[in-house]
Amino acid sequence: MEKSENPFVRSMVCIMCPASCRLEVSKGANGEYLVSGNNCQGGKNYALNEMRDPKRIVTAVVRSDSKIVPCIPVKTDFPLKMTLIDDLLSELFSMKVTVPVHCGDVLLRDYRGTGVSVLATRSVEK
Repeated sequence: MEKSENPFVRSMVCIMCPASCRLEVSKGANGEYLVSGNNCQGGKNYALNEMRDPKRIVTAVVRSDSKIVPCIPVKTDFPLKMTLIDDLLSELFSMKVTVPVHCGDVLLRDYRGTGVSVLATRSVEK
């Protein structure tokens, strides 16, 4: 996200579809967000979510006790608030799981009560 000279305006590229609209978000007189540059409602929704409560799917790796596959790829099952991502990554990087692990296994359930869990994205046998 790029900042413009006006502190109440943000420019961003929409990722909702291949059109990649260049969006500009500003604050209206009543403090509401105004979105321009979008070609569809999805772009407007994307920009508003980015301004109010940005979230991301998190991908990472966790250590395993396997001698063949020392790190297992993982991802969150739903987007997580960006303010929680650094703490989640710290927790994941300090974890060590015991194999076997199967693709889709929940390795960390309901992170901090958010309803977001971390799943293995690869199977690793003993």
